[in-house]
Amino acid sequence: MRLLDKSLLESLPSSVVNIEEKTRGNLFSWRGQFSPQLIEKIIEAYGHEGAVLLDPFVGSGTVLYESACFGLDAYGCEINPAAVSFSRVYELVTKPKEDVLASVIDIDIFVSHFVSDLPLFSSLSTEDFKEALVARCKSAKYDIELIILRALVAGMDFEAKKTDVKRINNVWAALRSTIELLPYSSVKIKCFNSDARAIPLPDESVDLVISSPPYINVFNYHQNFRKSIEALGVDVLSVAKSEIGANRKYRQNRFMTVVQYAMDMYQVFLELRRVCTKDVKMLLVVGVESNVRKTSFKNSSIIKSVAALSGFDIVGEQVRSFRNKFGEFIFEDVMRFRMVDLEGITDVSLARDIGVSALEDALLYC
Repeated sequence: MRLLDKSLLESLPSSVVNIEEKTRGNLFSWRGQFSPQLIEKIIEAYGHEGAVLLDPFVGSGTVLYESACFGLDAYGCEINPAAVSFSRVYELVTKPKEDVLASVIDIDIFVSHFVSDLPLFSSLSTEDFKEALVARCKSAKYDIELIILRALVAGMDFEAKKTDVKRINNVWAALRSTIELLPYSSVKIKCFNSDARAIPLPDESVDLVISSPPYINVFNYHQNFRKSIEALGVDVLSVAKSEIGANRKYRQNRFMTVVQYAMDMYQVFLELRRVCTKDVKMLLVVGVESNVRKTSFKNSSIIKSVAALSGFDIVGEQVRSFRNKFGEFIFEDVMRFRMVDLEGITDVSLARDIGVSALEDALLYC
């Protein structure tokens, strides 16, 4: 596929943005994730040879995979440990294929001990599988094996789903197939278990940002695959405190979530300004609105305001729509930004004012 390096002034065809002809889905299950077809077309349209990509909210890693398919270096940040477990599977594209397949075979043998009908393994039950899998994961000595085992632990979704032979076989078969079909590439693919407000990349190192920031009050992502991740010794609730847009911090006054969201996203944009080159192309896909206590708030409007405060100017935007699994039409803004101010304004109180203004605007329509 050829990279077109289009100007941000150019829009994508509506048929592409709305994915009128869906031909493939995500390799991992994750709420609110990108469509791989949309990311493929965004990279193809706005990417250029040698570009370095970043998704500061990488989720289950769609941007990493699609970047690897184009032969481009890509980095992602994600604070949710379950999402990191899935995203890091795409780091395997940079590992020698024979080493990856050797680890797959070893783990396949391990899994077979718990699902086999052979008398030799009759003393091992599916009830033992969780304990044995977690123990093996914690004792893994090699990076490749650890990546695969953590993804398997997360995918099992222990306690939320019944651990039986069918479940073990299905989850492992899907993960094994995904890994076996990964391409090999010499590019750099990396998922950081890191906050988007503290990206572990050097200054001016990113040329293209593609991301879908969290929305206000939509998902408490720390609940995804929670029991599996806690089995690995991770304190999920401590991670939840850093989730942007989540309502956990302000349960007594959910409207404070709006103000905090503006401040948090402002800090994200300041960090993006640091790691991006002055000619960066930034494309963000944002849900048009969120609801807090049945009151509507415009996510996109808040994003545009804090971006401008941080030194980014919106060049163009498109609305995409799709029907979710409940049959409801969902609308998102695909916004294109460029950096116009290398300094920006570093005053978080101004971001707080944006959040307060959003609250005041919402009250006018109550």
